Amino acid sequence: MLYTGTEVDKTGPSGKSWLRKLDGLTGRVLWERSYPCQGAREPKKVDAGVFATPLVGSGDVSDRVIFTLSRCPGFTDGLMVALDKATGEEVWRKPLDNYAWSSPTACKDEQSHTFILQGDLLGTVPCSTGAPARSWTRPSSAASSRPLPPSSATWRCSPPEDSGSTACAEHPFTRKLD
Repeated sequence: MLYTGTEVDKTGPSGKSWLRKLDGLTGRVLWERSYPCQGAREPKKVDAGVFATPLVGSGDVSDRVIFTLSRCPGFTDGLMVALDKATGEEVWRKPLDNYAWSSPTACKDEQSHTFILQGDLLGTVPCSTGAPARSWTRPSSAASSRPLPPSSATWRCSPPEDSGSTACAEHPFTRKLD
């Protein structure tokens, strides 16, 4: 099976990014979903949509594939979505305050629980255990879109409003991950 997503470029500044599951042997589309995205034509061309490799889940998230969309739904926004591998139905979504081009990264703790890290344009790294939980915020002096595991000296974990989750606080990734 192949999981793929499209950019919004040839359709003009506004369009849809299509996320699809394909049969790798026949090319047949098994499911597809679309998400509105916003690029620009002036003063210079700026594309939107999927620029990153999706994360194909394994272990405790083996039933989902996670995509990151850039400039979706608005020009400065980003979006992470987890789709059910079998049906393409949305399992969860995590709006990002800033757009992101990097691929989501899975890390596992000692109990094989999966944590999904996604860096955005300003270096904020939302952390998820299956449903969006908390964000790791990189100091402004170290802004980057690379999804790096945080160290306790340079990163802080903060819950989004109304999340009620402590998952990332319980597993703060204060050690180097191999």
